[in-house]
Amino acid sequence: MYGVLSDSEAILAKFTAPLSVSSEEPTQSGDSLSLKRHVVRMPAQRWKIEAHLEPLSHGANELMALLVTKGNHSPIKISVPQNYGATQANTVTSLIEVSSIHVTGSSSVYGVFQGTLPAGTFIKFNNHKKLYMVTETVSGSGTINLYPGLRSSVPGSSGAPIGVNFEEVIVDFLYEDAQLKGMQYSDGILMSMGSVTFLEDL
Repeated sequence: MYGVLSDSEAILAKFTAPLSVSSEEPTQSGDSLSLKRHVVRMPAQRWKIEAHLEPLSHGANELMALLVTKGNHSPIKISVPQNYGATQANTVTSLIEVSSIHVTGSSSVYGVFQGTLPAGTFIKFNNHKKLYMVTETVSGSGTINLYPGLRSSVPGSSGAPIGVNFEEVIVDFLYEDAQLKGMQYSDGILMSMGSVTFLEDL
């Protein structure tokens, strides 16, 4: 179930369509005199979620309190929507663990698991908060290619195995600056927030 969570990770409001998850990565581009395009990618990257929230009645008070107190300055826990095709193709039947050390900047890790982990699956390592996407399908234990590159080493200096979350991926996001920090009722009973935007908290 994807949506906005409380601090205790209970669902407060589910996402509804239309919904989009997009990657924001700064780039600079320009054309030479021969009209060849030159593009420079910056190393920074974050995920952006735009979605509608289910209209609420009796549970609207908790969502309102969360949005007002967190505002755009404190992170909100989000259960990240997975690509539908990826969820249908996912046949992983065990925990995914990474034990060998992969340094910051690496674009892949070696995972031990059973089943097929499809391209397009969002994952999160237990030892840091960044959200990653699997870029190539891998079956059984093998190399998991990631986007973006690791922002922290995995599994870390201790070398202890680190679990990989892929079923319920909970990540901290910030509420977009321009969004309403209160309540809006569509018919006097149902609170409807309309379209909301969340930016990954880096």
